[in-house]
Amino acid sequence: MSNSEAGCVIFTGGPGSGKTTTLEYLKQQGFDGAPEVGRAVIRQQLEQQGQALPWLDRAAFLEEMIRAEVARYGAYLACADPVFFDRGLIDCLGYARLEGLALPPGLEDRCRSLRYHLQVFLFPPWQEIFVNDAERKQSFAEAERTCEHMLANYQQYGYQVIEVPTGSVAERASFILSRLGLAGSAAIPPGGAIAFRPARDKAFAEGLSRDNMASYYSQAGMSWDPEQFERDWRQLDNLEITGAGQVIGVIQLGWDDLACYVRNLQVCPGWQGKGIGTQAIEHVVTRAHKAGIKRLRLRVFPGNPAVVLYQRLGFQALKTADGTHYMEKRLSA
Repeated sequence: MSNSEAGCVIFTGGPGSGKTTTLEYLKQQGFDGAPEVGRAVIRQQLEQQGQALPWLDRAAFLEEMIRAEVARYGAYLACADPVFFDRGLIDCLGYARLEGLALPPGLEDRCRSLRYHLQVFLFPPWQEIFVNDAERKQSFAEAERTCEHMLANYQQYGYQVIEVPTGSVAERASFILSRLGLAGSAAIPPGGAIAFRPARDKAFAEGLSRDNMASYYSQAGMSWDPEQFERDWRQLDNLEITGAGQVIGVIQLGWDDLACYVRNLQVCPGWQGKGIGTQAIEHVVTRAHKAGIKRLRLRVFPGNPAVVLYQRLGFQALKTADGTHYMEKRLSA
């Protein structure tokens, strides 16, 4: 079965628009996903102290991306099930045209011959979730231009480009599955026993946290701070919440002699409302008891429905400052 028949489905658009987070969410639901090659090339070049980087040698970077894209395409030739691709070969063509680079010989022929699923999903620039990091250095204006180029290039090669609405990760994934006729084919497993383990995937944890909190940050006039998340990741006790063989959430804890601080508690959208947050707090209570800690503390935006959960679990508001409730739960001996 060919890639276009099997369903190698392209996610494209500007950087920082939620493609990777949505792909990771779909992988958690049991679908296969192929990560973006551009980031992999950048990481490899940084590790090797190479020059094929978009801010050093764009032409060499383009060549490395094309090589990686062709190899990735070939790796999924025999795949009979849908696979979600974070960008594709035509993105390389779009990048070359955007940057005014000479097109490498054969690139346009490969874009015609290596076919993906007819439906291509375009993630438009979204200011509320756009952030830069060590591998993404474009401005938001550059992200908008990139999106325009990708749209034009995929249309040139006969693809049906579908814009993905802004919204929660679960809503965007549901929209994509519905357009592909796959709704319900990878249902969220029912709630049940969950477990906790040291967190392994910082990118997933940050993407989930950023997307879950986007509306609250917007209402508070705040922006996501990737550098602060990086510092927290290094300093805090980071745990993944797992259930039915999947990572379904993340929790980050701080500790001192006075209290355990729940600095971040996020549950994947498809698992919300299934008691995962309650079980997570109960797990923290158990750990605090073992450590001899008598208080749990956290901060929460006033409009967050989690306020009701925390109150039900015995947290009381200490104060409201900087647009958040400071809450505490005292633990019995």
